[in-house]
Amino acid sequence: MRLRSHPFVYDPAGSALLTHTLQQLGYRVALAEINHHLPLNEDFRARLHPSEQRRLRKCKQQGFVFEQETPLYLPLAYEFLSRCRQEKGQALSLSLERLQELFRLFPQDHFLFSVRTPGGDWAALTIAIRVNSRVLYNFYPASPLAYNTFSPVVLLNEGLHAFGRANGQQLLDLGTSTLPEGLNSSLLQFKRHLGGVPSLKLTFER
Repeated sequence: MRLRSHPFVYDPAGSALLTHTLQQLGYRVALAEINHHLPLNEDFRARLHPSEQRRLRKCKQQGFVFEQETPLYLPLAYEFLSRCRQEKGQALSLSLERLQELFRLFPQDHFLFSVRTPGGDWAALTIAIRVNSRVLYNFYPASPLAYNTFSPVVLLNEGLHAFGRANGQQLLDLGTSTLPEGLNSSLLQFKRHLGGVPSLKLTFER
């Protein structure tokens, strides 16, 4: 039996109680990960590293814009996300059919967001999930390597931050920086540069 818990920041007291209870039941901590989140009660730029502030300005000066996309674009978006992951030697954990099913079953909780160039091309995409009334989760962020000098994912996160804040949510979950082969140091550094606040995320096994 393998149980993957939510980050401690979702419910610190509840997470501590859950950890204690599972260990009493014979579960062990199989994996301890660092998760990052952005508080939505602060200005997005308040925690942003100077290098990422420069990239954010560069995106805006070039006319890049954040948009919410229709779920009808999911097949094209999935191809885009998959291609971006392949450039980094990674794969998507869900199939297109499963994503479409989730959007269909929970239309109020799944969103497709993008950063578009002045010509209308996608420079970055993500699928975001409304976990609950407090938490928005940046689930599948991706951008082609060709746009690395612009780092449009910073603008993408600024848009998500504004969206979550406008909807009364309290934190934007950036997820962990763990790959199957171990820690992704560059992703961890990027989340720190975004101003991400660390918290613990545990996986239990018995």
